[in-house]
Order: sequence, then C-alpha cells, then structure tokens
Amino acid sequence: MINRRNVVIALGAGGLAPRVSIAQQTPDKIFRIGYCGPSSTVAPGLLDAFRDGLRERGYIEGKNLAIEYRYTDGGGNVLLQTQAAALVARQVAVIAVSVANVAVFARKATETIPIVMMNGDDPVENGLAASLGRPGGNVTGVVRLSSELIPKNLELLSEIVPGAKRMALLVDPDSPVTRIGLPHARRAAQVLGVELGVVEARSAEEIDLAFATLSKQRPGALVVTGSGRFFIHRAKLAALALKMRLPSVFAFTEQVEAGGLAAYSASSVENYRHAATFVDKILRGAKPADLPIEQPTKFELAVNMKTARALGVKIPQSVLVRVTRVIE
Repeated sequence: MINRRNVVIALGAGGLAPRVSIAQQTPDKIFRIGYCGPSSTVAPGLLDAFRDGLRERGYIEGKNLAIEYRYTDGGGNVLLQTQAAALVARQVAVIAVSVANVAVFARKATETIPIVMMNGDDPVENGLAASLGRPGGNVTGVVRLSSELIPKNLELLSEIVPGAKRMALLVDPDSPVTRIGLPHARRAAQVLGVELGVVEARSAEEIDLAFATLSKQRPGALVVTGSGRFFIHRAKLAALALKMRLPSVFAFTEQVEAGGLAAYSASSVENYRHAATFVDKILRGAKPADLPIEQPTKFELAVNMKTARALGVKIPQSVLVRVTRVIE
C-alpha cells in the first residue's frame, strides 16, 4: 500500500559524499527563508529538528540565516491562506510548510517561490506535483503518508481491541487527508468486518461536540486521523478519549506522548530534519521541479502503557513485538 506511488526514494539518498553548502561557501551572506506551521510552543521539538538540519549544513539562525515565522495555531482556512500569502509577500527564498493545507494555499499564492513540504500528504492527488519523481512545479519535500496509514491504524486498533465491531473515525473536514483518506478507511473497515462511523471537528469547541456525539454512538474504539489541528489539540483529544474510556489510535507519535493510547506513523522529527536538505539544495540553485519528493523510511509504532493501564487495555504480544517507542 505504501509503495503504490511511482517512485520511492530513501531519505538521504544521494548524500553519501560530504557536500559543502552554499552557506559555508558564502559565510557573509544572509539567507532568508519562511516557515509556516504549528506555533513554536506547540511543536518546539519539530522546529528544533528543522533548525538542527539547517545547522548541519552551515545555516545558523541569527548569523547567516533569517527565518520568517508564520503560525497556523489550529486556525481555519482563512488564517492559513493569510499566513501563506504573508510569506509570499516577504519574498523569501524558500517557504517550508508543515501542514498539508498550507502547502495548497502557498502553491495558490505563488508559482515561483520554492515550497518545501516538511510533513506533506498526497501532493500528486492534491495537485501540487505532477509525480513524486519529477514534481514539475515549485513544490517538493517530504511526505508522511497520513492518508495511506489510516487503514494501518484501523488494523492496529482491531488488534488492540479485537472485540470492537463498531469503530469511529475523527476527521478534520478541511484537511486533504480526510478527502483522500476516507475511501482508504472505508475499504479497510470492510475488510476488517467492522462498522465505521465518521465524526468531524475543526476546532477545540467542535472536538468537544464530536466527543459528545461519540458518547451517544458508543463505538468500541476510535481512530484520530492526521490534521494539524488535531496535532495542536493532542492533549485535549487524549484526555477526552481517556475520560470516555475509549481506546484510540492517533496519527502522530507526539499525540501518544500527550496521553494517547497508540500511533503508527512516520517520524515527524526525521521529516522536519530531512526537509533541511531540500532547503539547502534549493539555496544552492536546484529547482524544486527537479527534486524528487521523498517518502519516509522511518516509521514508529508508539504505545502509551500508562494510558493502556488506565483504560484497562492489555496490549497483545503481537503488537508489543513491533513497538518501537514505549511511553510510560
């Protein structure tokens, strides 16, 4: 399923020989790039990984690198469009985006400034690239396969809660992940023989309403799909699921760190760090149209054992042997 694309390129491929970045070649030049994603207070570790990746290539913020920050903070499409347009107006050399919606709005705002996805999703189906191997436009970077991993998380949930014949899917209706991922989810539910209900939320208030709906529907388990908003409100989501005693699988490891039960996902930290290589190549003159979009090679199966105990859920051995991250 994950390899259905026309090309899969390992992260870091082609980087076997040491390369001197343009920052090292021109130490007196200040490079100005843009970043748009969750606020620094929401995702400090991810931003640190991105800056670490840039530092490894000779770009030091405050010395030869200036980053224009714009934050989404779980806002609606109007805010995302405004933030993307603001970076375009600043005429930065590269725009790095970590939310799938922002990549779409940034692409609408400019066809000339290179856009690097740090955690993109389905760029071909979203009209951002002609193909992964040759994007053909001004968008390149790293994807996380959130849409395609929804069935994997449904399978994981069915292993953890084998008796659940009714499951729910929490989706953000504004996210491209929802439009692309729902057909995958429904097919997977059919194969698993479970009834799948869908509830929507766009904000913290709508998350409360969604869980009120879930309390009436009483599903046996829940999958929270990939969304920048759900990432921002990860602690709230984990707390509500625990309060309802609803076993839930999430789209991000960070949501398990916040108290969620489990997640199978690409490593956001590795994606952010690796996105710096695209920024470096573009600043050295590469065209995003010619830089293949890369799929992740590092995936994490995270389980929060404290949450499992609180829910009274026994993680089966078939899952434990595959776990790469145990959170106590």
